[in-house]
Amino acid sequence: MSAVALGVDAGAADKKKESPTAAITFDPELEIVPKAEAAQIETIIRLTTELMFAESPRPNAAITALIGRFVAIDAFSQAFTNPLLSQHVFNAKTFTQEGLDCIAATATLEDVLRRNVADPANIARGSVTMTQKR
Repeated sequence: MSAVALGVDAGAADKKKESPTAAITFDPELEIVPKAEAAQIETIIRLTTELMFAESPRPNAAITALIGRFVAIDAFSQAFTNPLLSQHVFNAKTFTQEGLDCIAATATLEDVLRRNVADPANIARGSVTMTQKR
């Protein structure tokens, strides 16, 4: 499959190159999968996915380190679109004092859960985590 077929602009790359990994890189030294094994771009996607999920999680981790990095990158990029970061939204003119105090008091996932359930007393302290018990 070519880069053009995937919607990638080949730019100044050598258009004569007919490598199965051309959609990933136009630099033959950077090809990550041997040409004989990469007949289809789906093969690369499948292998990458299998490698992502094959990694063993760290002790007490809910996900592997690699997937954790992906989640962190996504969360970091989403944080910049959060209206609470805007000085025009997150201020005393738009929130009540109770609302500002509630946000300031929130430090954990457990805090969010307790605030949003009918009977927070039923949630044992320290029971809401993002880790697995071994």
